Amino acid sequence: MIVKMAALDWLAMKVYLKFLFPMLFFVFLGGLGSSLIIVSISVWLFTGMSTYPFAVEEKGELNKLYLTLPVKKRDIVAGRYFLSFIILIGSILIGIGCMFMVNNYNIPFFTFTNKYLLNGTLLITVIAVGYLLYAVLVLCNFPLLFTLGYLKGKYLTIVIQIIIFLGGLFSFTLLENRSESPVEKFLNFAAENMVLVNGMIFITATVILALSYIICVKVYSKRDF
Repeated sequence: MIVKMAALDWLAMKVYLKFLFPMLFFVFLGGLGSSLIIVSISVWLFTGMSTYPFAVEEKGELNKLYLTLPVKKRDIVAGRYFLSFIILIGSILIGIGCMFMVNNYNIPFFTFTNKYLLNGTLLITVIAVGYLLYAVLVLCNFPLLFTLGYLKGKYLTIVIQIIIFLGGLFSFTLLENRSESPVEKFLNFAAENMVLVNGMIFITATVILALSYIICVKVYSKRDF
């Protein structure tokens, strides 16, 4: 049932797929400062795409339709999370692809300031950080949307996403441009302690994601339509 609900949400939001190619371009542009942040920017942009089912649901009053089906509200929430996780995987693959292009090819009209040698350890760390970012964004967005609906909650979620993006970008730029870059130190430490560092990041992200899911199930179960 969860897979079916995710499929219904995907079909409902297909009208928004016209934004896919502009988003790909912005993912690419996002790495102009450093190729390290391309995956995170991709995750940030496409996690926003995960909120489109809420817009379609509210506009078409699909909640009333879903509740006529033999489906629990918990399944609706789980389907929304399942779809967002699939989108996460796609965003990571897109980000890695763009990162590979930036690090291995000279692209006309584009100058990338910091490039990094791609290896398995670096990619795992970048994916772990992207997963953590996704979990934080979902925690900040989904409970609000399940509680207030898309029209009432979208402005708050947009503000939150902008704050997270600008705060993260500013912090990363400030740290990377220091003479002794903490970013480089972190990557070196992660390379030497891959299981410890990335394991802690994955566990933290999973706990945050589970917490957001529990909150969403509770608030959505109490909502009347």
